[in-house]
Amino acid sequence: TVIVADPGMSAVYPAAFWKVPAAGRRFVTNYAMGALGYGLPAALGASFALPEETTVLNMTGDGSFGFVTGELETAARLGRNVKIVLFNNKSYGWIRATNRFSYGGRNFATDFVEVDYVKLAESFGLQAYRAYPKDSLHAVLPSFFRTKGPALLELPVPPEDECIPPVPEWAKKAEKLGMECPYWR
Repeated sequence: TVIVADPGMSAVYPAAFWKVPAAGRRFVTNYAMGALGYGLPAALGASFALPEETTVLNMTGDGSFGFVTGELETAARLGRNVKIVLFNNKSYGWIRATNRFSYGGRNFATDFVEVDYVKLAESFGLQAYRAYPKDSLHAVLPSFFRTKGPALLELPVPPEDECIPPVPEWAKKAEKLGMECPYWR
């Protein structure tokens, strides 16, 4: 498996918790550049550099994904073994958290309208899944990974200003605000 992650929460969690099984490029991200929408096209490209049966996992947030939804057509047409895990927090969560921890929480143009990403992916011909409520994740994952060709898994999650990601600077600020930060215990 190779993980290609968009910036934001979708890169922070695998960077903090995924154990790379072998040397080589197994985790690819442009995290420091913050180029939203990088992940899916990069995952499709990576799939051509690997044996066809290799799973390329694109981890993306709904903010990043909004820049490249049309690439679902490309994914369907190419039929590569790319699995999209979409973290849906209905916002630019990273920006919301930055606003909260650095500017007192005033948000402007960070929240999204409701989007049914499962129907969107299905409209392009992909198999699509949603793990909600969260305890259904264990039931959905086997089908998601067994799907031949591209597939999408939507994971509804809280925004980063409500569920602190493993970012040391934010953890310190969150604890000062009385917010729980479970990764640092």
